[in-house]
Amino acid sequence: MSSRFESHWSGFRRLPHLARPSGRLYALCLESREETAALALYLREEGGSALLLSEDMPLDAAFETSLESGCCGLVYGRAEQFLAGPQPQERTPWEPSLLQHSSGTTGRSKLLRRTWAEIAEETADYNRALEQAGAGADSGLTTVVLAPVSHSFGLLCGVVATLARGAEPVLAPARNPKAMLAALREHPRHLVYGVPLLFHLISSLAGEGMRFHRLLSSGAPMTEPLFKRLQAQADTLMQQYGCTELGCVSLSARMAGVQDIGTELGRFEARAGGGPDEPAELTLRRRGPLAASSGEYGRGVGASWRPLSAAEKRSGERRPDGIVLPDPGGRLPERGAAAAQAEFRTGDLAYRAEDGGLRLVARADDVINIGGRKVYPAAVERALLQVAGVREAVVYGSRHPVMGERVSARVVADGSVGEEAIREACRRLLPAYQVPAAIALVSSLPALPSGKISRARLRREEES
Repeated sequence: MSSRFESHWSGFRRLPHLARPSGRLYALCLESREETAALALYLREEGGSALLLSEDMPLDAAFETSLESGCCGLVYGRAEQFLAGPQPQERTPWEPSLLQHSSGTTGRSKLLRRTWAEIAEETADYNRALEQAGAGADSGLTTVVLAPVSHSFGLLCGVVATLARGAEPVLAPARNPKAMLAALREHPRHLVYGVPLLFHLISSLAGEGMRFHRLLSSGAPMTEPLFKRLQAQADTLMQQYGCTELGCVSLSARMAGVQDIGTELGRFEARAGGGPDEPAELTLRRRGPLAASSGEYGRGVGASWRPLSAAEKRSGERRPDGIVLPDPGGRLPERGAAAAQAEFRTGDLAYRAEDGGLRLVARADDVINIGGRKVYPAAVERALLQVAGVREAVVYGSRHPVMGERVSARVVADGSVGEEAIREACRRLLPAYQVPAAIALVSSLPALPSGKISRARLRREEES
């Protein structure tokens, strides 16, 4: 444990609402990235559970979310500020865990839970993959976290995994690209955790003499222009793929392209399509049961928990306030050998490349059906980004009265090109059925807090 994070713990123990957190679930919505990470680690150590909320969530929304999630209360702004729920002494019926809401990319956000024991196993597996990629404990790299620590990529991969390697991460100031660049200049041999939007910002501001060492991206696919720009500016581009339900699933040690998500980590066996022309839904199966020991990771790992009743197993996972949550992906919270046999369907289309790595093509729900022919949004987006004057683009399916669906696009352009010119350029780059039937020129694309763009949300907006 880093003394920098642990130094906060004595202060937490002096606060009445944090003095005895064992068995309780707290919602965390803090201004300080360091305090967020320190409090999550403190709750893990003391056998408590944490629900991570985005640091910019308004107070009313954060408190309502904490109540809906069955938290004992909300820690808001800073650790001293606590809004108690109706049952602040209530203990959770399950193992101490980390809770998060899914990104909502495919629809309504879901509340998901992973135990600290599962996270401990992921951490060990993840660090083995980094070691194989030349970015492990002996690499001499300094971890610099640009991504929010209110999400698992920043907290678990950026902070927790770095601490487990015996190093201390640097948390760059949030929403301040110039300060982020200063942190990278201070630590030139860096391993940087960021999302494409942040990499776009810092690469745009970097001067001629600025060179990045290792950039590790996650959260959303890069665009082709950003990938090419970063290739010229960085020694190594890395990318990882994961989901809130399972954590990090795969890691690419050196990206071959925007679709390259690398090979699955050791605890997973992945199935995908056989090639770029025949992608299939990426499914994952655990190779073995959990094997984390409680002594290494604090009292939050391996603590006692009450098993689900037969009724709860039929309907889903019990929430701490007694409400039963449907289990994500139709899976029950199995343990041991049974968990190893459970298959998780990601909803993403992928294929296994000749080098053995996985290539991510699209969300299965995002594939557009034009008279029985499939259109992958990413392929159309790549064509749009080749058009002079087009800076950003997102492609999605919308309703068509005859064909069922049509290809629609929202495009950010520099003013030198119009809708018809973009469509004409696409006719030279794409088969006719893939050319966008509807093109809207917009000033910006509507990204979620994670940096992802929800094509499902764009479809619903157009149909409403």
